[in-house]
Amino acid sequence: MQKVNGIMNRATDKKEIVTFLRSLRDEKASFILTIDKTLKAQMVVGERIGNQLAGIAGVRKWGGIPILFIVVKSEFQGKHIGTRLLKKLKCMAKQRYHFMVLTVNKKNEVAIRLFLKGGFRICGENDTFIFMVLPLTRIGQVSLWLLKAVFPIAYILYVLLKMLSSSSTKSTSMFSLYAKGYRL
Repeated sequence: MQKVNGIMNRATDKKEIVTFLRSLRDEKASFILTIDKTLKAQMVVGERIGNQLAGIAGVRKWGGIPILFIVVKSEFQGKHIGTRLLKKLKCMAKQRYHFMVLTVNKKNEVAIRLFLKGGFRICGENDTFIFMVLPLTRIGQVSLWLLKAVFPIAYILYVLLKMLSSSSTKSTSMFSLYAKGYRL
């Protein structure tokens, strides 16, 4: 992991991140990464208020795709911590990636506004989540266009495979996909 503003690399920093993640309560509902996966991230930045870690953001790779994660403790929300974390991470990420992606719960309107203001574009959605992409370079702009074109097809295939693997009837129609809330 890359060290930024005193966060990560040293064993004490990792302990602080673990302590931070274990202290999350309400925030856990929207932050789905495990502690292990968070510690394996390629980049992690933090924001402090006083000597307390108020939030972290980072990028981890999944199948070669850089995925952004961000979490701010509830008592520090509304203090622009998320905005500062996103700005720090974008500056670092531009040097390494062409784009970043994330998923955000549709009910998390504050996070959606943050990401849209930060330059993310919506590529797809289902009943629960919105899939967003942030192009960081010109190649990232092309990637955004391709993802918008490919996302519906890839998502349908993913949902079909998931339904087939969990379904006892092993047959699915497009109508049943639509009825379950999957939009194209």
